[in-house]
Amino acid sequence: PPMLALLLSLHTLGRSLAMASAERLAVPECVSRAGGWASAREHGGVSPGVGTEVREALERVLPVLRRAIANATQATSPEGLRAALSEVFRLVEEAWGMPAVGRDVAKVLCDVIRLEGGLDLLLNLLYTAELETKCQAGKLLEQILVAENRDRIARIGLGVILNLAKERDVPQLAQSISGILEHMFKHSEETCFQLISDGGLDTILYWCRWTDPAVLRHCAMALANCAMYGGQANQRLMIEKKAAEWLFPLAFSKDDELIRLHACLAITVLATNKEIEKEVERSGTLALVEPFIASLDPEQFAREMLGSSDNIQGRTAQDLQRLVPLLDSSRLEAQCIATFYLCTEAAIKARQKKTQIFSEIGATQSLKRIVCYSTSSTTSALAKKVLRMIGEEVPRRILPTVPNWKSCEVQTWLQQIGFNKYCQRFLDHQVDGDILLRLTEQELQKDLGMDSSITRKRFFRELTELKTFANYSTCDRSNLADWLGGIDPKFRQYTYNLLTCGIDRNFLHRVTEQQLQEDCHIHTGFHRVRILTAARETLHSPITLQTTSNGTDVFISYRRSTGSQLASLLKVHLQLHGFSVFIDVEKLEAGKFEDKLIQSVLSARNFVLVLSPNALDKCMVDPECKDWVHKEIVTALNSGKNIVPVTDHFEWPDPETLPKDMRAVLKFNGIMWSHEYQEATIDKIIRFLQGRSSRDSSAGSENGLDWKMLLAVLVELFYTVAVFYPAPQQISHGLCLQQELVNLSADHHTPTALAELPGAVPTHCWMQFQVALVSSYRSPLNTHWGFLQLLTLKYQEKVELMPRAGKGCSSWEQDHQCLLPTLLVRNHGHPDTNPCIPHPRLLNHLAEAAGSSSCLRRTESFQECLTNIATVLLVHEAEFPHVPELPVKHTTSINLPKA
Repeated sequence: PPMLALLLSLHTLGRSLAMASAERLAVPECVSRAGGWASAREHGGVSPGVGTEVREALERVLPVLRRAIANATQATSPEGLRAALSEVFRLVEEAWGMPAVGRDVAKVLCDVIRLEGGLDLLLNLLYTAELETKCQAGKLLEQILVAENRDRIARIGLGVILNLAKERDVPQLAQSISGILEHMFKHSEETCFQLISDGGLDTILYWCRWTDPAVLRHCAMALANCAMYGGQANQRLMIEKKAAEWLFPLAFSKDDELIRLHACLAITVLATNKEIEKEVERSGTLALVEPFIASLDPEQFAREMLGSSDNIQGRTAQDLQRLVPLLDSSRLEAQCIATFYLCTEAAIKARQKKTQIFSEIGATQSLKRIVCYSTSSTTSALAKKVLRMIGEEVPRRILPTVPNWKSCEVQTWLQQIGFNKYCQRFLDHQVDGDILLRLTEQELQKDLGMDSSITRKRFFRELTELKTFANYSTCDRSNLADWLGGIDPKFRQYTYNLLTCGIDRNFLHRVTEQQLQEDCHIHTGFHRVRILTAARETLHSPITLQTTSNGTDVFISYRRSTGSQLASLLKVHLQLHGFSVFIDVEKLEAGKFEDKLIQSVLSARNFVLVLSPNALDKCMVDPECKDWVHKEIVTALNSGKNIVPVTDHFEWPDPETLPKDMRAVLKFNGIMWSHEYQEATIDKIIRFLQGRSSRDSSAGSENGLDWKMLLAVLVELFYTVAVFYPAPQQISHGLCLQQELVNLSADHHTPTALAELPGAVPTHCWMQFQVALVSSYRSPLNTHWGFLQLLTLKYQEKVELMPRAGKGCSSWEQDHQCLLPTLLVRNHGHPDTNPCIPHPRLLNHLAEAAGSSSCLRRTESFQECLTNIATVLLVHEAEFPHVPELPVKHTTSINLPKA
């Protein structure tokens, strides 16, 4: 024996040294598991066919990959570096796309990149490189974030990723950074917490309002990963940051079903957390899950996933393991989406011949239970499909009305739960549904011959599950079962015990704990306390008299084919501002649902009409008012609702083309939606909802009132500046304003950097401002430019707008607390253009600084006056004439304190 032990030790040591040598040669252990080396085949680790394919692929790819990594680390120019990164990306992308063995091959390549130093190189480039190289590095990093690489990122590179996430307005980076965050959210609960705390989740939620399908897909999957891997504490943080609300536009999307699926998965996982369940339900997103799943074909969906490079390999066993608790959840939405997801994965795994994975993760029994007990036909049908695809026996559905079962139904149930041995005993004693629900352990042991205590525990576990899912409607007049389920889904098991004792909801508060224990056989003391406490709270809860209408604040009407995304964004924005919103999730069928929809319009205080492209086309050929949008508009007009049209690339039709009963909607002022400046547009919509009617019969254009306000403020600003301007003689040339405009057009000053502008240029800009003021009726954009030019020069102290000293006057330059944020200006090189055209980002800063004060009242603060003007300009930015983009020759950034 000592000699045998010594030989075994030497053998183990030899194997360890061999593995260590392999690691020193930068060959990861997973290569052996993949079947690429003889040792794996000798131990039967991988089937010979798969091992051969993986080995051949690696022998072909690994030398090329190592050369590309070496070229990247030794590159001397940005172009050479990007070419090397592009080659690495191509190799990894091709590996992921290989059928059957793609995951094994790609896993090896990702490990080699890390071991060869490629991962650290990518992190360094994301921190220091210029934008184009950053984009290339981020694109590659997103592709190689397998588990081990995520570990390294979490240890040394999470700060780099979070810093990049703060650059959320850079479209070139958004796709890769959102993809990286998607992978990192499933690393660990600690990583999720850090990502949430340091702004990663905020960036994902900000991108949820974008229109780029690739970014939205990453956002939906990132939120799903955060919900599934983050744990309950991080789920609470997600709710606090309004993730449930921002999941609505993703789940409502019509462009990409993958976006909708993962958004529905995220909201469903959040709903299974009892602590936040109510908040999730209030978001309205949960109601989208079942209708969406019912509309899908899982096999067709699986084929679409196989056509996507990101999803061709399906999910790992660890990912699918997270779905099993959803199968066992009491929420129908959770069971529905989990079975659908597993159904699509079963189609993928069947092609890869890896269907055993479902038994390994424990999903098979849960799927069989759903087939037996689920009240949802959609969920039950999906569970049957999964079982057939993975080669499992499909059980028969159990009739839910257990109290009415005959002996034959009890026999069927015993066979399905694996108690065939006792079928004859139950039949001999004529055990029906009523007796089955009231069986005690003593009766089971003595009368039915179930002697083993372990066997009795197994039986009662199945019986408890049957009691929980049974339908008691034939004997439960007070709906006691659902009330108990509202306390805890498991408490439905006590329904029949209480009913057979003559206890209903109206009498439950009079029952004692002793009676629950002895008469109703509720043996768990804590359960008794919770039931009695809930019964007494219901008795003493105050009855609130509803003196006000139950209607919502806003009804959103939209054309589903083109306006669903904007409608969903409006819903989220308005909800976050405290409005209650009704939006029709699926256009309801005729009948009582039609009455419900019309009633929703009547009960709402405001009617927001989303006018997307071709939104009214069906109304034009609908004289009988059968179109849903037509019905909603007519109902809103007839009931005198405050109608607020919101237009998005919409062309107003000729009134004669619309039916007479809805032509009046054309008399309402529309608000033009801007995806870039959503907050500013929402602010204007809210002003209309809060009492300012959008009807303006005296104005021919939809913005007449605001342009009058704008002109009033500009005139006031002009008057103030003219009075306090220290040297008005500098602009007194004896020229009329029209002549100044001619002179200005012929002005050929050579543009220079703002810091080098000659002293005459402020006068030049001051004249331009006056001319622009007068010509604002004809060209609002002139006013816009002239005003911002004057503002820019003022903050560079090129123009002094008030005397620095004087009786009763204070210097605006000294009021540093109300300065606007950073001003970015462009200096274009064309002689016929303005010397300084404001950068579009300036508009965003001005809007963020703008207050809620009225533009019409006289303002003491120069900053307040400016921000009010900027807000109005910002809302109408899309109406300005298009300005062709010119090459940027110089950019000046002036960092000022925020207001």
